[in-house]
Formats: sequence, structure tokens, C-alpha cells
Amino acid sequence: MKMESTTFKIYKYMVLYGKPVGVRELQRRLKLSSPSLVSYHLNKLEKMGLVSKRSDNKYVVNKLVRVDTLAFFVKMGRISLPRFLFYSVFFTGMFLVYVLVYYPHVLTESYVVGFIIALAAAIICWYETFQFLVKM
Repeated sequence: MKMESTTFKIYKYMVLYGKPVGVRELQRRLKLSSPSLVSYHLNKLEKMGLVSKRSDNKYVVNKLVRVDTLAFFVKMGRISLPRFLFYSVFFTGMFLVYVLVYYPHVLTESYVVGFIIALAAAIICWYETFQFLVKM
């Protein structure tokens, strides 16, 4: 069974949100035209075995399928974090260590080149992190 864009949008929201959601909540959050449209797509996801309906009429994700932009997120409990966040923190930490620990008394060409490379890596990773957070 193929996943359409609306079906995928609903599934992606449920995975990233991380909590049980109802039909009307999905309709409002995703600005879809009607609750019956949401129900139709939730039924498709249920048939695929990706979500299930609870006794309180809310839906939960059963199975995590890493497709499209979901492949770039790490799920930690109920929180979804972009993978680039870890790289961003790492490169920022390395940059700070480089600047604070290895600061020379006299600036050398090699220090400036290392400074530029470390700063560029941190900036690029933070840019990518924020791009994924905006898409979320």
C-alpha cells in the first residue's frame, strides 16, 4: 500500500508529536478540511499497521518507519530531535575547546585556518538543525 502525501503528513505529525491524538486535533493542527478526511487517512495507516486506535478514540503510532524527513530525526522517548542537533553540539563544543584551550600567544596561520574550519562546521550544522526544526 502506498502512502499519499496527506497520509504521510498525518503519520509524520503523529511520530514527531509523540502523544496519542484524536481525529479533530489532527484536523485542526494540520488544517485539513474535515474529520472524515482525517479518519480516512488514519484507517489507511491502521491497515498498514503503523497506527492503532485506543479505547478513548485516540490514535497512537505502533511502528516507526523512517521515510522522507523522518530519517533525519532521533526518537528519545516522546521527544523527536533532529540528528544534526548532536553534530551541532559536538562541533560547537570542539570549537570552544579549540578557542579556549589552544589559544596561542601569537596568532599563527594554522591557528586561524583551524578557527575558520571549526567555526564553519558549527555554523553549517546549526543551520541544518534549524532547517529541520522549522519543518517540524
